[in-house]
This record gives sequence, C-alpha cells and structure tokens, in this order.
Amino acid sequence: MSNDTIFRMLLWAVVLNAALLLLLMWRRGLQGQRGYALLIGADLLLSVALLAANLHDHPLAMVAVGAFVFLAVVPGLLRGVAAWAARRGRWGLAMRITGLRELLQPGAGIGREKQLLAFLQRVQAGDTEAFLRRLKEEAVANQDPELQAMLHEQILTLLALERRWEEAEAWADERVTPGMVAARPRLGSALIRAYGERGRMDAVIRVMYLVEGGPGAREPENAEVVEHCRIMVLAFTGHAEVLEGLLGRTAPGPLQAKVQAFWRGVAWHQAGDVGRAREWFQKAEELLGPEDVRAREALTARRTQLLSGASPVALPDPEQARRLVEAIEDRARTQPDRPAIRPAGLRRTPVTLLLVAVNLLAYGLVYWTGQEADSNRRLIQAGASLTGAVNAGEYWRLASAMFLHAGLFHLVLNSFMLWFLGRFAEQLLGSIRFFAVYFGAGVLGNLASHLYRDYPVSVGASSSIFGVLGATLAVLVLSRGKVPESWRRFRMFSRVLVIGLSFLPGLDVKQIDNYAHLGGLAGG
Repeated sequence: MSNDTIFRMLLWAVVLNAALLLLLMWRRGLQGQRGYALLIGADLLLSVALLAANLHDHPLAMVAVGAFVFLAVVPGLLRGVAAWAARRGRWGLAMRITGLRELLQPGAGIGREKQLLAFLQRVQAGDTEAFLRRLKEEAVANQDPELQAMLHEQILTLLALERRWEEAEAWADERVTPGMVAARPRLGSALIRAYGERGRMDAVIRVMYLVEGGPGAREPENAEVVEHCRIMVLAFTGHAEVLEGLLGRTAPGPLQAKVQAFWRGVAWHQAGDVGRAREWFQKAEELLGPEDVRAREALTARRTQLLSGASPVALPDPEQARRLVEAIEDRARTQPDRPAIRPAGLRRTPVTLLLVAVNLLAYGLVYWTGQEADSNRRLIQAGASLTGAVNAGEYWRLASAMFLHAGLFHLVLNSFMLWFLGRFAEQLLGSIRFFAVYFGAGVLGNLASHLYRDYPVSVGASSSIFGVLGATLAVLVLSRGKVPESWRRFRMFSRVLVIGLSFLPGLDVKQIDNYAHLGGLAGG
C-alpha cells in the first residue's frame, strides 16, 4: 500500500470517526461538551477540505490526524487506565490521569468526572466532613440544575453513609425537587433510604412514584438502581412476602447476596416478624467481609432495634401503597431483560482475542518469511484472493484471504475495528455463533469481491468485520420488546451510522473493496 493511499485513508479515518463522534454527542446532548464538540468539528472540516482539494500529502494532513489522535484516541485509552486504577483503589493515579485527559479534551466536561473521583476517594478514606461542607456550598451557589442534582445526590449519599438521617431528611425537604428525582434514580435511591430510616412512609412512596414514572427509569444503565429502589420500598413498607417473591426469581451474585439478605431482614422487621428478621440479619452478617465496615454498622443498628420487639409498620395511605406494590410487581414481571453486556475482559470474549492474534501472527509470518519477494507475491503465496486462482478451483483462498493484510496500516486498522466491535458482538451472539458469523461472512464477502472487483488481488478482514456489524444489527432489530427500547435503538443508531459512513472511503480510494464490505454485511 503506497504512502499516498495511507495518508488519504488516514484522513478518511479522521472524517468518519469525527463525524460519528459528533453525531453520537449530538444525540446524547451536548451539555458541558460544546467546546470539545467545536474542536472535533474543526478537525473534521479541515480533513474534509484536504480531501476535497486532494492535499492528503500536505503538512496540514498530519496536523489533522495528530489532532484527532490527541483529542479522541489517546484520551480513550487514558480513560480505561483511570477506570482500572479506580477499581483498585489507586485514587491518586486515577485523578492524575483524568487531569491529563482534561488537558487533552478541553471543553469535554471532564471536571465532573474529577469531582466524582474525589467524592469516591473521600468516601473510601472516611474523610468526609470537609468534603461534605464544600459540596453543600457548591450546591447552594451553583445555578446549573443538572449539576445541582448531581451535588444533591453526592451530599445525600455521604449523609446516608454517615447514618445522619435527620440531616439528610432536612436537606432533601429544602433542596431537592421532584424533577431532579424523576431524572436521577440514584438521587431517588438516596432519598428512599433517608426517608425510610426516618419512618416517613408517605415520602418513601412519593419518591418511588417519581422514580418509576420518570425518564431516568427507562435508561438501561439505571436498571440496577431502580431495582434497588424497589427492594428498599418493599422492605420499608413491610411487604416481605412480595420482596421474597421478587428476589427469588434469579440467583444473586456475592455482592447482591449481602445486600438482599440485609433488606429481607428489614422487610420482615417492618412486617413485625422478629424471628425471621433475625435469621436474615444473621445470614447478612455471615456474608460480610472485613471491608464492609459501614454495612456492619447498619446491620448492628437494625439488630439493636429488634431488642425492643417489632410491630407491622403503619402506612399513612394503605391503598396508595397497595397500588405502588402492584405496579412494582407488574414492572418486575413484564419489563424486558436487562442486557448483560458490559465492557468485557478477555475471558468473556476469547474468540475476538483469538482472531486478532491470528491476524497478527499471519501478518508476521508473511512478511518475515518472504523478504525476498514483493508484497503482492508474498500475499498470493500465503493465500490471497487471486481472481485467476479462484477461477481455477482454489476456493480455499476465499477463506484464507480474510486473515491476510496489505501492510501494517491495513492490519492495525482492521485489528482495532475487530477488537472494538467484536467484544460487543461476541457477548451478544455467543462465542460459537460469533465465530461462525465472522468466518461465513468473510467467505461471502470475498466471494462478492471475487465476482465484481476489477483488480486481481484482494486481502483483509474487513468483509468479516462488516459481517459482524450486519449480524449485530440483525439481532438488535429482532430484539424489539426483549431488551429496553432505548438501549436497543441507541445501538442500532450507532451501528447504522458506522455502516453507512464506512462505505464512503471506498468511493474515493480504489484499494478499499466495497464489494467485499457489502457481501460481508449481507452475509452477517
């Protein structure tokens, strides 16, 4: 692949990725990110102008490519490192890396991420008083409703961790609005805990109605929080049997088991059954580890209350509570399954890792063992899709060609796309079906390329990658009603954008094989 082609493809890569990033940012809303969006937009316009003027070898082309790398690619890698550091409690490292991201992505609203990291760091260290005072000052002074809601959420969470229920109740009554609760289920969760511990069942029920009816409850990323709100409401209102039925449907993980045992104990306590409450509190204690200091404090406080006996909680409006419980049962029974797709480790996506490794190994073998031959000859010897050879009966080349690449840039581009898209697809399809799609779509894409292209040699994994895109899009189309609609539509939107934009460079760069892309997409 010539340098001219590589530079032109790099500019196209900037155009496509910058356009996709801007569209996704626009769809999600640009609050707090307008400055960053302007920088990405300026880089997009520069790249388009260079392509239109055929100036892909101009020094400004490297400026455009370099700007995108430092605006989007490097910060993405740094975000992953910061998340890794935060998960391991290395808060100082996470803060420094996030600060570096803020320098590379000015105007991207990363200051809020730093605030959240600082919040978590203080919570873990137990050094909350000065931080809580500062949060309260910011919440009073700030006029941005979204930021105010986030600050109230952090304040109430800290007060709950310190078991300062009366203070939390007073702050919520004075500062928190219904609109904030409807938009932020996590804020609702903190309120339910505070009001429930204060015995204000009317406020618990009112907050839960806001959570269930608000737009935040329809976002898939809030599903676990909404479920926890339901558990707390059933527990505080003493609907122990309903809670048992709700929790008995699935086997909980280790963390869930501790939380569920505690709330089952609270539910039986509120229902007036001291014996069963003690049983569940005992199970919760057995599951706690040495790190669960605050959970142990909450458990001790509840057990102390049991010493004076218990009677069923008095609900101010039993009919209103009954309707809410029925709504919770109905939602839990009929809501679509929550997609179990998160950023995946290597163990959950072994086929994606294997395919990337095979592509890298094949590239190394071809270019390290055939130094005496030119590039095309080496690829043909290794199994490239050669028109005359396939016509002569060497159909195996339609399969082998998907593991070969015409140069380092081609390899890196396809390996990145495979890693980026494959991990999602493998979790959605399952490892065996994912491999079948990758291989089958690759063969069909190479067959389409063989039938219609007007040059003799073709290689690359892009036909398989388009097959993966096509398969995930088909699964998402067929998943209507089975997964949350907002989750499904957003991922369909992003994949349709990727597919549509990815065909554009093939109209300009002849080395890009759109026939293979189209065949792979149809095959997937």
